[in-house]
Amino acid sequence: MLTEEADGKSIDDLRQIGGGSTQKIVGAVCNSIFSLLLIIIVTRGYSQQEAGTFFAATTLFLLIGQASEIGADEAMLRYIPAFRAGGRKGDLHRLIRMIAVPVLIVSCLSAAIAFASAPFLAHSLGSRGTEQAGILAALRILLPFVPAIALGEVVLAATRGFQRMLPSALIYDVGLAALQAALPLIALLSFGGSVEALVVAWVLPYLFVVGAGTFVLHRMTRGLRDEPSSNRELVAGYWRFATPRAAARLAQYGLRRIDVILVASFAGIKDAAIYTAITRLITVGTVGVQAVQQVAQPKLAELFYLEDHSRALTVFQTSTVWLMAVSWPVFVVFAVYSPVLLDSFGHGYARGGSALAVLCASQLLTVATGPVDVALVQMGRSSLSLFNQTVALIINIALCAILIPPYGLLGAAIARILALQWNNLAPALQVYRRAHLHPISRTAFAIGGAAVLCFGATGLAVRATYGATLSSLVEVLVIGAFAYFTVLVIFRRSAHFDVLIDGILRRHRG
Repeated sequence: MLTEEADGKSIDDLRQIGGGSTQKIVGAVCNSIFSLLLIIIVTRGYSQQEAGTFFAATTLFLLIGQASEIGADEAMLRYIPAFRAGGRKGDLHRLIRMIAVPVLIVSCLSAAIAFASAPFLAHSLGSRGTEQAGILAALRILLPFVPAIALGEVVLAATRGFQRMLPSALIYDVGLAALQAALPLIALLSFGGSVEALVVAWVLPYLFVVGAGTFVLHRMTRGLRDEPSSNRELVAGYWRFATPRAAARLAQYGLRRIDVILVASFAGIKDAAIYTAITRLITVGTVGVQAVQQVAQPKLAELFYLEDHSRALTVFQTSTVWLMAVSWPVFVVFAVYSPVLLDSFGHGYARGGSALAVLCASQLLTVATGPVDVALVQMGRSSLSLFNQTVALIINIALCAILIPPYGLLGAAIARILALQWNNLAPALQVYRRAHLHPISRTAFAIGGAAVLCFGATGLAVRATYGATLSSLVEVLVIGAFAYFTVLVIFRRSAHFDVLIDGILRRHRG
């Protein structure tokens, strides 16, 4: 039972998360809209083989670039809030420099090695000579930009470490995504079906992210002054955390993106285009998930540093309810109307409907476990996170190799599901054993059940009556949204939606 003072602090925590989450959710919604526009531009403006070439090459580029961060973004989100809470603001300048320089060195080395290996990489992704030539040309354009994507991610993570969500939302979620939709459209209208022009237009905005992010971070830290401290202790503590986290991030990014590359290798470039469209739709459902997790991450780091587990449990459970409230309706609707959604990308994409449906169903359990890996890392258990991510990646690669040849897209989806469930259930158990954090609450069951009934049951009934059409989808959204909003109003206090709204209003007034 919380004391009145502790309960008041927990409410303040949730207000802070609510205000920041709103900025990130708005940014993430814009990001999803622009990302879908990009997918539509590519799938409708280019052939399925050209689209597959673009998606395979950019997926490999993102994997290399994000792996080159060597866990630095997680380190920023762990150490900056902890140093601020512990009164060590004088160490922040030193910390940021110490993290950024290795990222720059590693990303440049990664780009050089990958550039030299580009012919081999293209051969592994393309089954025919024309496919390999297209992928090779795209990789040679993309790989020099690896340092830009790595540094951009780390710099924006540092701004979130100061619990400022607006720069990340504006620069990355809105600015980058908008440019990556607008410039490829201009390239399509200007250069026709040139994949090389498309790749150049898509990758140039990462320079904007680095420049704008560095400028904002400099303004945040210019008033801080270095103070005497044990630099040796700082370096040792950082690398003890960052080394296993770097490997874990590599496994995490591999788990997110490797299946697109494996589909290209085992099933062909055309299936890779379809599978990429599927994964982009899944990303739309995780808009709220990513936003709430990014805002909750520095707050959990602060509370674990202060060893205030009661407030941490409140933040963890409430974050889980908010995650379910915004994402479960999306995944339920996507599962019921998967063929209709995929058909919007062009002819032939609807055959991935069963793969999209099972992936959306599995995401319900993934979201219901809460931000477990975030909590595990902020507890300082980065080695356990590394173990979980590595096992999940091995499961995914092994099952993709077994299931894709006979079952194609559905086999890749099943492999991804089993890997992701391990990656959520294992840390859920570990977090409970070490800090007694768990996502289970009556409010979570109520919100989840309401999403399934309002959108799932209604969707199946309407689809059975009128068929899987765009007009019936709109009808389900209208009916389901009205009923679901009524349930949210009923549970507004137990789910702390009132606190969320209060946090939004306070952030707006501020």
